Order: sequence, then C-alpha cells, then structure tokens
Amino acid sequence: MTRINTNMLSLVAQRSLIAAGATLSQTLERLSTGYRINRASDDPSGLIASEQLRSEIVALDAAIGNATRAANIIGTAEGGLEEINTLLLDIQGYVDEAANAGGMTDEEIAANQLMIDEAVASINRIAANTQFNSRQLLDGTSGFNTNGVESAELSSVVVNQATFDGTQDAITYNIDATTAEKAKVTMAAAAIATADGVVTIQGNKGTAQVTFSAGMTQAQVIDAVNAVASQTGVAAVADGADIDFRSDEYGASQLVNFTRVGGATFTLSDDQDYGANATVTSIDGTADGISVEGLKVTVKRSNLDMEIVIADDTVVQAAGDFNIEQGGLRFQIAPQVGPTGQVSIGIRSVNANYLGDVVTGFLSSLTSGGDNDLDSGNLTTAASIASTAIDQVVNLRGRMGAVQRNTLETAVRSMGSALVSITGAESAIRDADFAAETANLTRAQILLQSGISALAVAATASMNVLTLLT
Repeated sequence: MTRINTNMLSLVAQRSLIAAGATLSQTLERLSTGYRINRASDDPSGLIASEQLRSEIVALDAAIGNATRAANIIGTAEGGLEEINTLLLDIQGYVDEAANAGGMTDEEIAANQLMIDEAVASINRIAANTQFNSRQLLDGTSGFNTNGVESAELSSVVVNQATFDGTQDAITYNIDATTAEKAKVTMAAAAIATADGVVTIQGNKGTAQVTFSAGMTQAQVIDAVNAVASQTGVAAVADGADIDFRSDEYGASQLVNFTRVGGATFTLSDDQDYGANATVTSIDGTADGISVEGLKVTVKRSNLDMEIVIADDTVVQAAGDFNIEQGGLRFQIAPQVGPTGQVSIGIRSVNANYLGDVVTGFLSSLTSGGDNDLDSGNLTTAASIASTAIDQVVNLRGRMGAVQRNTLETAVRSMGSALVSITGAESAIRDADFAAETANLTRAQILLQSGISALAVAATASMNVLTLLT
C-alpha cells in the first residue's frame, strides 16, 4: 500500500471491470439478436451443428413447398379430367338412347348426335386449355415420350409413370404374339348345307338368334351370322370351303358359344371356345408386374406403369427395345435431390383422338360423319369406345389421386413433423435463453457498477501515502 508507481488495487479493479463489461456486451448482443451464437467464437462446435441443421431446415422448407405445388398442379389437372368424365358419361347416355331405335325418332337421334358433337368439342377444348402457370396439362405434353417403338410389333405404347436415373431409359421387351388367339369354332364345308333351324350365338358383346334353312350356301351362312355380329361380337369368315366363327378380339376372356334351339341342325368343330392371351416373357428384363389380356399388356411396378398394345398378327416372337425419354411431370419432393426423392407421373392426352384404343376405335369416331356415329349402325362399338374412354379417364384420375394422397400429402406431413423437430434442435443450440440472459444482464450491470466504484476507491488508495510526508 506504500508503493505508488504501480497501483495493484487499480489493476485488479480494471480487470474485473473489463470482464464485467465484456459479459454485459455479450449479454446485450444476445438479447438484441435473440441468438446465443452470433459468431464462431461464441461456440465453434455449436455453430457447426447449428449451420448443418439450418441447411436441413432450408431443404425441408423447399421440399414442402415443392410437394404442395405438385399437389396444386395435380389438383388442377384432376379438375379438368372431372369435367371430361362428366361429358363422357353424357356421351354414353346419348349412345344408349340412340340404341332404342323403336322409341326414338330420327330427329331425336339427330339431336343426340349434335349433343355428342358438342361434348367431344368440349373435351378437346378442355384438353387444350387446362394449364398451370402456362404449362399444358392435358394435351399430352405432360406425358412421357417414347422413341424407337417398332410399330409393326407394338401398335401403341402409353407410359403413365416412370422413374429412372438417366436422361433416357431403354425398355426391352420379349413377346410372342403368335400365342394370342381369338375364340374360334369351325363349320366344315360338308356341314354348311345341312344347317337348319334356330341357333343362339353368344359372344362377348351379347347374344342373338339366327335362323338357318337347309341348303344354304357358305356366303348365306356367313351373311346371316355377320348380320348380328354387332350384337354378339362373333363374326363369320370364309376359311377355304369352311367357315370360321371368331370373336372380335383376342384374349382368354373372349367367347364364342353356339346353342341349338329345338331340333336345329348345326354341326361345328366345337360348340364353345375361348381365346388365348399373348405371351409376354419380359418387359424391361423381368416378368414382374405384367398382366396380359389378348394383345393388351399392362405393366405396373413401383418405378414403371405403362400400357402396351401388341400389333395384330405380329409374326413369330418379337424382341426389341424402345426408349422412354424424360417427360411427364417430375416433382422433387424430398430434401435430398436425386431419383429417390422424386416422383414422376405422366398425363396422357385426353383429346378425343386419343381416348379409346386402336383395337375398338377412338372417341373422335363418334362425331358426325365418323365411323361410329349414331347413323353408322355401330352403336355397340360406339358404346364400347365411350366405356373405354371413361375407364381411361377414371384410371388416370385414380392414379393422380393416389399420387396426391399417398405420396405428396404424406410427404408434406412427414416433412412437416421432421421440420418441427429439427427446428427445435437448431433452436436449442443457437437461440438465446432470455431468462438466463436477463439474469446475466442484471449480474453484469451490478458487477459493472461495483467495479467502477472499486476502481474509484483504488485510485484514491495511494493518496494515503501522503500522510507519511506530514
């Protein structure tokens, strides 16, 4: 206490004052920013963990936004399809009414045809104008593109969904269309002239009765059966001197059945026969998820959903490949960018030229002057086309609804839960605890004030040395 060149009491007080000032400054910064970590020096390891969690939060926020927008896009497309579905049901009703020829006048049938024309025009208009943020949804541009399809082997390829890594995916196929058969029974040449009496013909479209009389020629028998072919789905064709009675389409579900009424004479190779499906050994290297009905092949897998129609009369076994180009609507719905975090769906064109199929016909053929308009007499075919178109639209809506409900909405919910947890973890590391910081502020203020008082006392302590000089 008697040394004055170095005031140790002052130095101690200054050090304490500086420490209290630093604590006060840090506490005020945390209270003003809301963060416990404002720079790397505050908590180096905590900063690293916090920034990694922030990166995950940003990715989750973006993924939730992506999935929400994807749901909005699909909802827009589904709204257009709902209207098309309603119009197709109306068309089906008009066709059914026109089939009631005994109860409909020509003028009423003409009015129904006009309604069909307008409905088809509306379908085409909806297909051309349904869009989201200037992106067309129902005109086919949101579907998957294929190239390299050999039309002599595959008459139609429609890809509904595909997920793959590269810009293209080569789809290989191995089919044997020669195994596809129509249901067929044969009348030998010697039995034609003896055909006599009433016979009931049953096919996939329905039943009808035909009356034969002994001595009929091959052409007369053929004409009599073909006169009701639109009702039964069974057509007669000459096979040399014999006659073959065949189903309209291929497949194990196709039926030709003849039943004699009373004592009718009608000799056949067999009274009943079923067709057979084509054999498909593999699609894209595996037989998994393949179903075949006649010449129609459906592939449903987790990464591939497509429909193939094999060309009629494909010879021998066909093997080849075609490419599915990147197309459809691909959505990134996971925080990590990559194929596993993406979902793709193709929306086929729902224009009337594409609703239907190459086997039965397309919806556009139901308009005035078309092959299956109400004046064509092909009302059974027209009804079948309308039914096929309805099935296509309904299946597309169902597929989109499944993606929206089971993929997009579940992704949003799961990522929302993860976002809450990760945000909480990041907050625990980085955010300031206001209760603790307020207590620290009070303590720092008290220490600062007492430190200033102590420094004043230390500054005057050396003044006591002067009493030694008196």
